[in-house]
Amino acid sequence: MSVGLRILKIALIPFVPEALLAAGEDAVKSLPPSSPVIKSGFDFDARDAFRMINAFTHFFVEEDESKDLKGQIRQLSRLRDQWAHQQTLSDQSATRFCQSSAQLLKRLGREPEARALRHLSSRPPEFFGHFVDMLTSINTRSRGMTARHLMAELDLDPDDMDDIIRFHKAIIWSAAVDTSMNRTEHALLIDQQMQTPGESHGRFPDDALWWVLNLAHDAPEEVRQAAYDDWLFQLDPHAGCA
Repeated sequence: MSVGLRILKIALIPFVPEALLAAGEDAVKSLPPSSPVIKSGFDFDARDAFRMINAFTHFFVEEDESKDLKGQIRQLSRLRDQWAHQQTLSDQSATRFCQSSAQLLKRLGREPEARALRHLSSRPPEFFGHFVDMLTSINTRSRGMTARHLMAELDLDPDDMDDIIRFHKAIIWSAAVDTSMNRTEHALLIDQQMQTPGESHGRFPDDALWWVLNLAHDAPEEVRQAAYDDWLFQLDPHAGCA
């Protein structure tokens, strides 16, 4: 649930307030006077984004979709509040939260984060244990540890769409488990370019993984590059030497 909420927040903030600002609207006026944003200058969170979307649905969906969107926001807000107040949530509730969050983000055009949440709304693939074991062998000095290479090691066809989807689900689940346990997210080190031998590509995380670094998939490229380079340096300060 905490990982799902983190992905949702990163996908919505600053996207929602910036969309309203561009439309000439004051996003803050949709918040109640008791909001920590107004009272104490806190940063926006997912709950604030829900209120903004609810108040300005016409900026995000067609008029005939407005009622459905408001209902979706109510469900997500209720689950988010239960989690925030440390109430017991079942696995089914957490799954429902990820499913509804994915649907919301798809409506808003936030597809990479929606994809991550869709993957987390169902169980990881059957080869997940083996996949995790393989990831522990990857480090910043590794060569050839591309998505295509790893798929071959797992007897997956890198040209089969079903296998590609299952593989990406394993990547997202691995990152989510590591994040929730405060461990190194080795999934970030997988080269997503699917390159053939001899091609030269720099490693860069999949678009559905930027939430690991607290960034949206469409954050400025220089910001994402700096965050990724910093993460690599913290993982291995000597990775660039040799």
